[in-house]
Amino acid sequence: NSAKELCACPIAKKGELAIPNTVTFFWAKAFENSSLTKITMPTSLTAIKDKAFKNAKNLTTIEFMTSKAPTFGEKVFEGCTGTITLLVPGGSKATYEAATSHLSNVIVVEKNPTAIDIVNTDKKKEVYKTIENGRVVIIRDGEKFDLSGRKL
Repeated sequence: NSAKELCACPIAKKGELAIPNTVTFFWAKAFENSSLTKITMPTSLTAIKDKAFKNAKNLTTIEFMTSKAPTFGEKVFEGCTGTITLLVPGGSKATYEAATSHLSNVIVVEKNPTAIDIVNTDKKKEVYKTIENGRVVIIRDGEKFDLSGRKL
């Protein structure tokens, strides 16, 4: 009998975690208070329930392996600190942005190391995001910053 639901992640689990491809959805608060920094989602995932990552303060990155975005519940990242980067397959950025438009502190980045997207353009400054060495880098006026705003 294969698992289809992830009820809860052990709170002692730290670092990175790849979810098995048999999981189709997470229960509400499945990763509450988790110490994980990165989670790789399976292609089988169809839904992430409300507050699934509540207070997962170390979480920075979620990588998706399919271009079809799962359904995201309400307040999925409530209590998380910083910006959560969703790494998605090339060509699926708009799909994931639409699926997460009701969530705050989320940035969607396509997994294409040569891609550069204009994030914001005002009268004098252009801001770009790209991926370098597997992490998101913000380029503003020719200077590089990480997602926390620290100059690289």
